[in-house]
Amino acid sequence: MRKRVRAIALLAGVGAALPGACLGEEETLVLRTLAECARALDKDPAAAREAAARGRVLGDGAPARSCEAYALEALGAERLAAVRLTDLAQDRGVVLSAAERGKLLEEAAALWSALGAPQIARDALAAAARLGAPVAGALAAAEAELGNWSAVLAALGPEDAAPALRVRALTELRRWSEARQALAGLAGPAHDLAAARLALAEGDRATAGRRLAAVPQDSAWAEERQALVQALAGAQRTIRPRLRDDGLHENGR
Repeated sequence: MRKRVRAIALLAGVGAALPGACLGEEETLVLRTLAECARALDKDPAAAREAAARGRVLGDGAPARSCEAYALEALGAERLAAVRLTDLAQDRGVVLSAAERGKLLEEAAALWSALGAPQIARDALAAAARLGAPVAGALAAAEAELGNWSAVLAALGPEDAAPALRVRALTELRRWSEARQALAGLAGPAHDLAAARLALAEGDRATAGRRLAAVPQDSAWAEERQALVQALAGAQRTIRPRLRDDGLHENGR
């Protein structure tokens, strides 16, 4: 189960408790704070969900609703959890600060992305960014997944954030000179991969091959390296002359 401690801690400022009820003489889970919610999620997500759902029905607001969403994720209901977090972040009837809403949207976006819904993830991150959340890198990555390369650059801004992604965007936009300048912000395998992609885009297959050869095959970059190796092989096949076997044609024609 992925941890939700940062978002839970942020929402703790709301101040509401997460009540658990006592039914007869049987003990039930009592969640008085969001910190207790986090501990309950680690111990028994189903019990945490039950207690949080009880609090939601009783009108206990953002803490109960967020805790229930995190419990749903822990129980494998990621889509419902993403919906609940998104709805809570956008509910103007709940008292939340801009920072709290932004964090909920960031959490929801991570779920939407994992669920294979990049458009919804991008929209959630864009809304979080408008609230001042520091999600520039995540938003740029979401735009890249959708192939929106101009939007990638807009999300990153003029700063030196995510240089590898910046080089990729400039390469995809065929802004060769700027891409070469941005390469200066990279080193090691990241530099070699970005340089290989740029060289391949410019048609310099020899340089692309040399750069790819410098990237260890068993490194964390192996998947991207393999994709570029395949692209390089495809480019080489495209330019290979097609030889005609006249012996296969009747009368030598």
